[in-house]
Amino acid sequence: MRRDRRVGRRAVLGAGVGIAGSWAVGGASAAMAAGRSYRVVATPLGQARGVPYAQSVMDCDRWGRALVGARFDSDSDSVVGAVWDGEELTALAPPPSSTYVSASAMNDRNQILGTASGSGSVSRPVIWTRGVPEVLDLDTNAWGNHINNRGEVLFTVREGNYARRSTRLYRSGEVIPVSPPPESPFSDVEPRGFNDSGQVALLAYDEYPESLGTVFLWQDGAARELPLPGEERARVAVRAFNARGDILGSHYASGRERQWLWRDGELIEFPLAGAGAFRAAWGGQALNSRGQVLGAACPSGDAADWGPALWSPDGVELLPFPDGVSAYANAINDRGDVAGTLQSPDGAERACLWRGGRLIDLGVPEGFGGARGYWIAADGGVFGTAQASNHPENETEEVHAFHWRVRGCAPPPDMGDRAHHGARRA
Repeated sequence: MRRDRRVGRRAVLGAGVGIAGSWAVGGASAAMAAGRSYRVVATPLGQARGVPYAQSVMDCDRWGRALVGARFDSDSDSVVGAVWDGEELTALAPPPSSTYVSASAMNDRNQILGTASGSGSVSRPVIWTRGVPEVLDLDTNAWGNHINNRGEVLFTVREGNYARRSTRLYRSGEVIPVSPPPESPFSDVEPRGFNDSGQVALLAYDEYPESLGTVFLWQDGAARELPLPGEERARVAVRAFNARGDILGSHYASGRERQWLWRDGELIEFPLAGAGAFRAAWGGQALNSRGQVLGAACPSGDAADWGPALWSPDGVELLPFPDGVSAYANAINDRGDVAGTLQSPDGAERACLWRGGRLIDLGVPEGFGGARGYWIAADGGVFGTAQASNHPENETEEVHAFHWRVRGCAPPPDMGDRAHHGARRA
């Protein structure tokens, strides 16, 4: 999933679901810092000042490496794909004869997938293995989308600017079509998730531009259409896909939004309004391999009671946050650690982490005015961005990517009237 993180507050609200509370202002900073007997280490991805530095994080692996968009030339605004290995920032080397490269995904084997373009507007998927590029030998224009830990690649083919999209799997030198059944009317297809079992979450439409849409789960040549509720489905989206084949998605039907989770052959629909409402987050890390869904919940039905939450088959767990502060949960790992952002009433932002149901304030790196947490690695390290001021609406401001790690014990801060939310089920 790619994200341009130089965005204002409205875009952040959409990227990770979290609804502002209406609790009394005052004491928020003290609550964030209370009982802090742990140490937070904030590391810039590249240089904190000057070049090279990363502007955005596009993906991360289980070892804490990150695929980023970075600037290497102070005299140019060009942003190139690069890898941060925990210490150094290294630009992806372009393959021979290519004029432009872009990166889209990484796996846990130190492989990066992207697309290389050359003369004549010819595009091909390219895999970087430990920094060495290899262009896939294909006979058509294609763009790399996903790579799993077996080194298998999903790519999209489109002939012409407005042609239908088709999806193919590159496995051990063989190209395999990934598509709905032949009798299906849905022929405009793009991949939205890929796991190590070779399962693919397919988003499909009956015509281009997008019209009536649906979702298929594909594996080994067979595609199963999900039984999405409602008629005339539009704006169908796959929000996240995990290792066990669960699909988190949403669509509009009969004039209203529907959000759902496909799990173990069953479609679970979330209530979006009233007491017990739950709204799922967006992004590849909104769903982990344990089937936990990240989002926001409202136990009472009162608009002031929305807050970040985790859904699981056992119920909904509300994540704690201080009075007078808005909280946004953006990413979850398989341990259940959650990365996010705290925002005070004046708009000032701080990166944060929920671990074991407890809130850990990651703060703002020295010399910066605000920070946000967007991604999380398997070990609980948080990736995000920091900006010079505490005004996220300033879209011309320079943004730097950071990695946060928590050292030592992290007792829960004083949450005031909302202290009970960490253990409460909606």
